[in-house]
Amino acid sequence: MLKPLHKPAINYISIIYFLLTPSLLSQIDSTIQKYRDDLKGNVEYRREGVIDGNNVRTLFQNNGEVGHWPDQPSGEWPKGTGHSYLDGLCVLIASEVTAPGNSQVIHPLQTSYREWMDIDPNTGEIWGLEPVPGYSNLS
Repeated sequence: MLKPLHKPAINYISIIYFLLTPSLLSQIDSTIQKYRDDLKGNVEYRREGVIDGNNVRTLFQNNGEVGHWPDQPSGEWPKGTGHSYLDGLCVLIASEVTAPGNSQVIHPLQTSYREWMDIDPNTGEIWGLEPVPGYSNLS
């Protein structure tokens, strides 16, 4: 018959477990790490411009948003008349992915729009498409 472990032995095992577990879980596959090291988008790199052609004029931003009511011009047609027909629209990027581990099919979607964006509860950072550094003239 086996003797039960004494309480001090259980405590030592628990301490070793809690010391080793974080280091074991923090091991990152090198193929994943290269993507984590990529430059990340940041709201500080947002820029705005005006598209003006073919009798249409509208605002756009480099985060994928076109138009921005009540700012003008926002989908003005014909240009120069002040008649705006656009509140705003944005790019939607979606995919179908099989999650590793449980093989569940998920459909992540990312966008950037001025309303209804998810926010990191700890930092307050907006979770959405943002421009990455190095692709616009900052002057």
